[in-house]
Amino acid sequence: MIQVSKKHLAGALQQAARIAGTSSKRDVAETALLLTVEPHGLTITAHRDVHLRQRVPATAQLGMDGTRAVVPAALTAQLVMNCAAAELELAFEKDLVRIISGGSSVTVNTVNEHADHFDRHTGASGGATVALPAADLAAAINGTVYAASSAAFQAVFRGQLITGNADGLRIVASDGYRVAVADLPAPTPAPINAIIHATHTRELARMIAGAGNVTLQVSSTHATVRTEDQQLTLSMPLMHGDYPDYQRVMPETTSTIRLPAAQLRESLARVAIMADKNANNRCALTTENGRVTIAADGDYGRGQDTLQLDDWTGEPPHTIYVNSRFMLEALATMTGQLTLALAGTTRPFVLTSDAPGLRGVLVTLRP
Repeated sequence: MIQVSKKHLAGALQQAARIAGTSSKRDVAETALLLTVEPHGLTITAHRDVHLRQRVPATAQLGMDGTRAVVPAALTAQLVMNCAAAELELAFEKDLVRIISGGSSVTVNTVNEHADHFDRHTGASGGATVALPAADLAAAINGTVYAASSAAFQAVFRGQLITGNADGLRIVASDGYRVAVADLPAPTPAPINAIIHATHTRELARMIAGAGNVTLQVSSTHATVRTEDQQLTLSMPLMHGDYPDYQRVMPETTSTIRLPAAQLRESLARVAIMADKNANNRCALTTENGRVTIAADGDYGRGQDTLQLDDWTGEPPHTIYVNSRFMLEALATMTGQLTLALAGTTRPFVLTSDAPGLRGVLVTLRP
């Protein structure tokens, strides 16, 4: 029997259950979790498209090291969440695991014949390894993943490109209409060039939120992230294919305007309510006399808002037309002072935030 905090166990089980999912046409083990008693406590393993290992502090009785049980992921997570007591006991019995919470208990049947499913993963071997703050990696993922495509036919556009060299780490996402780039001051000992599905990077960013430092190891087949305390290891397969040359759409800008990111985001959100959804959520940004006016026309009327610019350089184009939904997604994680670098009325423009290394490139709509 082991004793474990409900809070710690429930959190780990919920994360693992998201990896395992709730249905599989191939193997019942894909929707299950492996529980292993180890000297540190309890290790929870999920293995499907990605491989997850989480360590949960627990106190085990003598002689339990190495005890294993395979349990259904979603059901076990739900049962633990519904326990009333703050401290739980898990009893590993023949063909079942008993969850004891105060005066109540529930048993979960095991499928231990599938335990070898969780031993098949080889993970990242060799390749480059870089250490960086978890918060920086999560922010870079969250600040760019909005631009990744959700359409199956767009192949590698559904992933995020991660490159690294002596200058640092870069994360890129694009759906062909926009590009998001985040640069991190984390030099890599060897070049990195990997594409990871955006579904996996989103989950990674969620899992490492609140962690300290992490290491990112990229091999020829997998990218593996480990927290510094070894409490969490997530290994993700790399996507096949070559990422398009996103640098080609980076415009040579001729003018800039600067204003607070939050003000532009809030103003655009108000005006965009009136934008015509059947016309690419079209909004106009007009720069004149040290101000920018945001306007949108729809079937039910017109929305307009005017903001004072903090600064500008060159001669900004009088009016550009933008997809307000795309622009709001780009602005969602941008903070502090925002710079819009412009290249004319029909060329892409660049949003650069005070958030370190975060840029978004969006195409303009036709006048």
